Amino acid sequence: MRAAFAALVSVAAASCGDNQHQAIAADAAPPPACTTSLSGTVTAPNGILPIAGATVYVASNAPGPLPTAPSCQFACTPPNAVAATTTGADGTFRLDGITASPNLPVVIQAGRWRRQLVVPVLACGDTALAADDTRLPGSSTDATALTAMSATGAPLVDLPTIAAETGDDDVVECILVELGVAASEFGNGSGSGHVQLYWNPEAFAGAKAPSFAGGASYGDVTGLWNRYAALSQFDVVMLGDDIDAAGSSKPPSAISAIGQYASSGGQLVLTGNSQTIWIRNNAAWASELTFDPQVDADATNAAMFAVDDTTNPDGTIYADWLFDAGASPAPGTIYVDGASYQCVGYDAATVARWLYVTASVDNGEESSNELVSFSTPVGAACGEVVYSDFEVAWGDGNEAATVSPFPGNCAAPSAMTPQVKAMAYLLFGGGRSCP
Repeated sequence: MRAAFAALVSVAAASCGDNQHQAIAADAAPPPACTTSLSGTVTAPNGILPIAGATVYVASNAPGPLPTAPSCQFACTPPNAVAATTTGADGTFRLDGITASPNLPVVIQAGRWRRQLVVPVLACGDTALAADDTRLPGSSTDATALTAMSATGAPLVDLPTIAAETGDDDVVECILVELGVAASEFGNGSGSGHVQLYWNPEAFAGAKAPSFAGGASYGDVTGLWNRYAALSQFDVVMLGDDIDAAGSSKPPSAISAIGQYASSGGQLVLTGNSQTIWIRNNAAWASELTFDPQVDADATNAAMFAVDDTTNPDGTIYADWLFDAGASPAPGTIYVDGASYQCVGYDAATVARWLYVTASVDNGEESSNELVSFSTPVGAACGEVVYSDFEVAWGDGNEAATVSPFPGNCAAPSAMTPQVKAMAYLLFGGGRSCP
């Protein structure tokens, strides 16, 4: 059942009415009333958070390896799919029109997260996959009962490569811990793990370097910023709020390298006002978002945000997903702590606005666009820039790794806050279109 994924589909002949429920032969047409299907719920590696928009398909042959550098290739329905579907807002799917088989090759993919399965499917009924088998992988060794295995015995699973710069306020690496990425996948800027952690020494005002429980320090992020060759090793680059906006500066070489990275197909995730410099100082991006550094001087940290289901074509499914994921007290709303209010304008023709807040007494009479994204190059479906005006991994058990070594500084997956869930939707490919 866990044979290599490339194994040919072979089935034993039987009829739909057979009391033994044996699989029908591959070359035998089932009766008109016979429906064979596959169903389940796709979740994040933590097995808790449902994944909307994941692709589930039956492959005619083994899918090739995913790109090892940023590229415009994304998780569209692949050409080798003989049947395919996508998950709904609650992560559920039902794949109809499939052929019964003792070893049906099934692929589950969301962005660069992928699990390949070999599934025994009975004829004339629905085969419900176990929750563990439809969970996206949390490590390169994350095998489940039905996970397909390579010829060398390794599970056929994929994770994105991610560079995460911790912030002095926004501990973005904790987002990945809460989503279920295994501790074995984290490194300090070197090694084979899928996630490499960095810090900006300037941001911590002389504090000791953030460290791992074993004593190793995070890598210096300046060596990442300044070189496209370094950035291009990663599918996703996350830069957490690391210094006050007034003191934030980046060399032109870094602005250029970051711009090239995103325009080549990388996903750049920026959180907090200090990271607006990557947008403000990039001539190709500067007109996408408008910032006012002084606007939130008297604003409160916590506020009720609204989902933009009017100008954003994916806003409705996003609102439904947030509610299904337990992030919304009511459909179309989300309560966020650690808010800022500096993104005061956006280009509605090219920017997707996911969350926004309108002026009220509760938030100090400020309005802003709290979670936005745009494709890079601007207007093209290749890379993506995501900007959060709030600190995603702020508070609720998360603290800087200068206080407690990683991963002890991070909250458990069961403690996921609404704002972590709000960002997770985009990290798993939500809202991105195919080139």
